[in-house]
Amino acid sequence: MLGGRYKLLASIGHGASGDVYLAVDSNLSRAVAIKLLHSQLASDRVFLQRFRAEAKAAAALSNPSIMSVYDWGESLTGPYLVVELLSGGSLREHLSSGFKPSPSQVVQIALQCVSGLRYAHKYSYIHRDLKPANLIFDEGGHIKIADFGLARTLAEPSWSEPKGVLLGTAKYASPEQANGETALKQSDIYSLGLILYEMVAGTLPFDGKDTFEILRARLKGDVEPPDGSGVLEPILRRSLRRDPMERYDAEELLAELLVLSRSLEPAEPIVPLHREEYKALRERGTPISPVIDIDDGDTQLAGSVGFPSRDLKGEVPTVYDGELDVSTTTFALGSDSISTMTVVDGSIDVAGDLSSSGIKEQARRSKGRSLRGWRGLVMWIVVTVFLSAATFAAASLYQSATSATVPSVMGLTPPQATSAIAKVGLKALVSGKAYSPTVPIGLVLSEFPKPGSKISKNVEVDLTLSAGPAPVPVPGVVGATQATAEQEITADHLHFIVQSAYSSTVKSGDVISTTPAPQRLAPYGSNVTLVVSKGPAPVAVPNVVGESQQAATSALTADQLSISSTTAYSNTVPTGEIISQGVAPGAMVLPGTTVPVVVSLGPQYVTVPNVLDDTLSQAQQALQGAGLQVGNVYGPKNAKVVIFTNPTLGTQVLYGSSVDLYMA
Repeated sequence: MLGGRYKLLASIGHGASGDVYLAVDSNLSRAVAIKLLHSQLASDRVFLQRFRAEAKAAAALSNPSIMSVYDWGESLTGPYLVVELLSGGSLREHLSSGFKPSPSQVVQIALQCVSGLRYAHKYSYIHRDLKPANLIFDEGGHIKIADFGLARTLAEPSWSEPKGVLLGTAKYASPEQANGETALKQSDIYSLGLILYEMVAGTLPFDGKDTFEILRARLKGDVEPPDGSGVLEPILRRSLRRDPMERYDAEELLAELLVLSRSLEPAEPIVPLHREEYKALRERGTPISPVIDIDDGDTQLAGSVGFPSRDLKGEVPTVYDGELDVSTTTFALGSDSISTMTVVDGSIDVAGDLSSSGIKEQARRSKGRSLRGWRGLVMWIVVTVFLSAATFAAASLYQSATSATVPSVMGLTPPQATSAIAKVGLKALVSGKAYSPTVPIGLVLSEFPKPGSKISKNVEVDLTLSAGPAPVPVPGVVGATQATAEQEITADHLHFIVQSAYSSTVKSGDVISTTPAPQRLAPYGSNVTLVVSKGPAPVAVPNVVGESQQAATSALTADQLSISSTTAYSNTVPTGEIISQGVAPGAMVLPGTTVPVVVSLGPQYVTVPNVLDDTLSQAQQALQGAGLQVGNVYGPKNAKVVIFTNPTLGTQVLYGSSVDLYMA
């Protein structure tokens, strides 16, 4: 019984970091899966502290697309996690069995994975080790992400990795992880992109090469989507960018996938692989592979420790924990007698019978055999240490002749780096460039394998040179005020040049456009041209003199101008036509300007006033008051008053006409 409550029923998988068991929680009568990590991890105090913290944090993650963590603990054989039992099989098992998902199924799987990543990333949780083996289906065909927290713990450098961990996980590592850099949220997106690539193409990019060649190829540039990607091509292309800043974040990718899913047929359900097998194992209920447990400080016999026998009829399918080749194993679930290691009162013994009578007999005889057991144990330890030392010495001699430690050459020029690498018997290869805000252009930015790695002397050290600071996305300042735009551009390590332009839609002082366009990449420290609005462009005033008032109004309105009108008599301009305009034709004015016009009332007629018996001065004043003028004056020099007019008094004449006066 593990942890005093978990009865192990069957081994259902194993990999680089530990073994997975089908178990029953005796407290809750619930089937669970238990991941028992390798015993070598139990001796690493730093690892155990981190494991405890990460297990608690992972247990707090609650999302339909993340495998639930129920419990955790430690035993003499190593730390363990108690997690949700999923019987649908891993995506790795499905793909290995020939499963070829349709585009709809690929999008459905991607949606479920990204939903889980979006939730975890919101709380700054990065998986770091996404791969098909960590994506497991439940009975309903819904996929869940496994090993959140465990992947983070195992990623830390303070413990010795089990052999094969790098080889198993490198296939799905992002370029920044392969380069020894800190994993980002976009690192999970890259790994998911590789998984989608494999589902579409049936293989990974650069497949067939060794691990170093795969990582080297990935560090050189973007991964091109495979032929036949179809509707998934743009999603694969952006997810597999070498530069993490050019990839989706989980929020963006989820939105893209949701849009794409609406254009596809509904996905066929994915058939679970192990539902019936797991059900049969739970019903059988025979414990296997016991563990020596630590419970409140007392060492006790927690069960039988043994190797599974191969005389069973059925097979238990493997659930992969890593991307290593693990063959299916047959287990003797009903065997009453298997090899065991028993612990009673501090005595360790190896026996062959664990039937109920055998356990009682061993307990009865164990006390008398304690001394003999301890002597045997001491002798076994001495022999083991001697053989280990001899093996280590031989391996060290062989390794020193065929391998070398990669030196640190970061910050050196390529010739300096090549020379330093050659001194330890290795060769250098400049494989590409990458951006860096701190390392000057042309110097070594990173190397692969990373410094301190022991590698074969026939493996080249890849050098990545600095290309200087990375291009900067132009901030989206269209519509902002000029002052705000200048501040944002400067904050993003860019400079600005201001140009002005008229705009009928953007108010004066606001930004109309930028060059480069918003979100386009601009070289670090380069100029961004801001086009700032001067408001609407001036328009030329049309000539409306002689036009009808209606025509004049239409012409001015078409040029975004207004009209105001007054009237006047005109002896030359017909009634209703424009006599004059207040703004000269051709003048440039702002849209909305009002142009005043004078509209003709036609000719004006007045009556010749009565000026008979008026002096010349009086007659002249009266005629002018009526809008007329004095014409010719006839009479002797001493004439004093008007005796006759032409036209005669009372006659209707045009305004401004002349009236002749006759004096006597």
